Amino acid sequence: MRLPRILPPYLFVLLVVISVSTGLLVPVHRWTDRSVVLAGILLVLAGLGLSTAGSRKFAVVGTNILPFEDPTVLVTTGLFSRTRNPMYLGFLLALFGTTVAVGSPVALLAPLVFFLAADRYYIPFEEGRMHAVFGPAYGDYARRVRRWI
Repeated sequence: MRLPRILPPYLFVLLVVISVSTGLLVPVHRWTDRSVVLAGILLVLAGLGLSTAGSRKFAVVGTNILPFEDPTVLVTTGLFSRTRNPMYLGFLLALFGTTVAVGSPVALLAPLVFFLAADRYYIPFEEGRMHAVFGPAYGDYARRVRRWI
């Protein structure tokens, strides 16, 4: 079975919509403390900043950002020296922040779904392409830098 090739930002937006909708519509306990909502919003902003910084780095070095096409440059500096996947990590952080801001435990499904999609589908696919294109250089990088954090 071939899985659909939904680009990660589209999955992210879809999950935000589902998370917010579910969080607002499903009658479960919600916290209303403004400091918790503010903390969620800050997590969303931090996550979006992380994803944006990663995509800007790709633009600066002139490499392909599309996960289903071959990479052209092995990026190992900046955020990529701390995590191999700052854009996925940023999306995950933003989804978790959305869950916190919405205040519904049901909304926790969104970051869980994104994590599983990234960790089990997107990243392994990309890592396979990185190994094929960059060989031992990617293997060395992968041993030095963690997949997530």
